[in-house]
Amino acid sequence: MSRGPTAGLFNPVHPWTVQVLGDAGSAWLDSLKPAARAALPKKLRAAGMTTLIVAGGGRLKDPRPWSGARIDVQHDTTPAHERVHALRRNAALSGRHAVLHGVLLHVHGAGLLIEGRPGAGKSALALELIARGHALVADDAVEFARPAAGVLIGRSPGVIDGYVETRGLGVLDVRRMHGTRAVRARARLDLILRLAPGRPRALSAAERLAGRRGTRRVLGEAVPVLTLPQSGHNLAALAEAACLDRRLQLDGVDAPAALAQRQARAIKKRT
Repeated sequence: MSRGPTAGLFNPVHPWTVQVLGDAGSAWLDSLKPAARAALPKKLRAAGMTTLIVAGGGRLKDPRPWSGARIDVQHDTTPAHERVHALRRNAALSGRHAVLHGVLLHVHGAGLLIEGRPGAGKSALALELIARGHALVADDAVEFARPAAGVLIGRSPGVIDGYVETRGLGVLDVRRMHGTRAVRARARLDLILRLAPGRPRALSAAERLAGRRGTRRVLGEAVPVLTLPQSGHNLAALAEAACLDRRLQLDGVDAPAALAQRQARAIKKRT
């Protein structure tokens, strides 16, 4: 399958995954009214942008809207055209891509890959999340690329784009069933949800505080993994909560650590 570039010069119309901001793009941003400039990052993030590289030694006037939209802002002294050329050249030479089995969705602004053995309920969970307003990116074979350090982008092979195969129902056309907003071209991988076989087992004290969590290396990047039993819970609600929690983690919020600190202060106060 032909792979188009995922990086390019800053363009508010073309949904490059990695956008490089040079002098022309900076001038255009500065020409916008403050309200429009502040609203732009969320629109670009919704279109699939994940990383902004400010090239040529430049700086953003106000980086807060970009961080608020969960767009990673990097700075580089290289001229913008050279930086784009280097990104595309390195991607072409390295051929760094991988295909993972599972279902990739965009849930509450986070890219969620659902994994599990055949019959674990991956597609059923995906259909429930889509019915709750979230978007499908890819089913079964998910193609991942690493356009920049710390960035993993998943997409669907073109031939199965927009389709989900589930046991008992066969192949379903998600776009026709739920509308165009129910399907996204790509999403950044933020969390892997692994459906474990069997009934829920007893959790250790650490797992009760933080859940059954681990990490997995994908193209050299560490991706958090959350394991849930495939039966016995409302998996859609848990998946939504896990994605919201992951977004908070990316913003520096660690709920288990915050609770432990609160408990320590309370104990110290009592003693």
